[in-house]
Formats: sequence, C-alpha cells, structure tokens
Amino acid sequence: MRGAWPCLRLVVPSMAIGSGLVYAVFLSVEYEESQAQIGSAQLPEDDDGDDEGLTAKVNRWLAKGLDMAKEMGALTMWAENFVEHIVRLAAVLIVQTVVFPLIFLWGVLRMYRVFSAAAAK
Repeated sequence: MRGAWPCLRLVVPSMAIGSGLVYAVFLSVEYEESQAQIGSAQLPEDDDGDDEGLTAKVNRWLAKGLDMAKEMGALTMWAENFVEHIVRLAAVLIVQTVVFPLIFLWGVLRMYRVFSAAAAK
C-alpha cells in the first residue's frame, strides 16, 4: 500500500500529458480546421452606399428582389456551416476537458486496484 502513494502523486500530471497527447493525435486537426473556418467566416455583405438617398436604396432593393431567394439560400448555407463548426469546437472542448480526463482517471484507479491487490498478496 505504501508503494502506491508515489504513483498517486503523478496522476494529475500524467492525465494532463495523456490528454494533451490524445488531443494532438486525434483532435487537433479538426479543432484547427473549425477554428480557421469560424475565424474567416464573414456575413455576405450588402453593397450599401451610405451616401445614396432613400429612393435609390429602395430602387436597388426592388431590383435585387428577384435574387432574394438566392441570397436567403446563401445566408442559410453560411449559417448552417457556421453552426456546424461551432458544434465541432464545443464537442472537442467537451471531449478534451471531460471525457478524456475521466477515462484517464478510470485507468489510473484500475491500475491502483491491480497494484494494491498485488501488493496485498
């Protein structure tokens, strides 16, 4: 039992290193890809001229009225892609901060039980 205590001191550092390694091997590419997509995402801009009058704006909007369905489709696609990348980032965060540490903790507890049972014999 006494020999297991030095191993318990290394649990937190080993969990941090293990979590970092698992992130680097499995999740880093997806995280960086999603983060880059979110960082570069911009709303489709409208070519508003601040110096034009109200009638000119209304006339331009009416002229664009035929393309409103196309613009709404493009905006919908942009929003769906943006939400998808946000969900991916949230999933990576949850897996890295909750799931992996729990798996490592479970593994350490299993090893502790095995070593303490072997030491007791």
